[in-house]
Amino acid sequence: MPRNLLTLEECLGILPSTGATTGQMETDQYDKAQDLLQRVPRRWLITGVAGFVGSNLLETLLKLNQRVVGLDNFLTGRRRNLEEVKTMVSPSQWERFVFIEGDMRDVETCRKACHQIDYVLHQAALGSVPRSVENPIATNEHNTPILPLK
Repeated sequence: MPRNLLTLEECLGILPSTGATTGQMETDQYDKAQDLLQRVPRRWLITGVAGFVGSNLLETLLKLNQRVVGLDNFLTGRRRNLEEVKTMVSPSQWERFVFIEGDMRDVETCRKACHQIDYVLHQAALGSVPRSVENPIATNEHNTPILPLK
């Protein structure tokens, strides 16, 4: 059963401050968000966790002591990206990571990955314009899966 969730901004209490420059506001908001995440950890799902963006999100979240489930089928992601993250975080932080090797197009894999997740950071995709022109159906299947809600 889905849980009622606030927007990330509402949950993190990010509100515009007055009298500060835009850059300072962004820094203040980022610091507030980091502080809150460390005080109230959440459970995140990162699809495409072994890709460049996904692995960088993983590193950042683990350093904030978050619990992370990562899903990847290694079609374009690399195991070495996950191995590198492991060297960048502490052993206790790495223990907060659960990896699922699988395809997000598989409903049961998605259900398993989404169990008790607070936020999904969807980074899984087949990049490359030439590949999408050559095989648009496969690109569409990978980049915009339509899954049943139940």
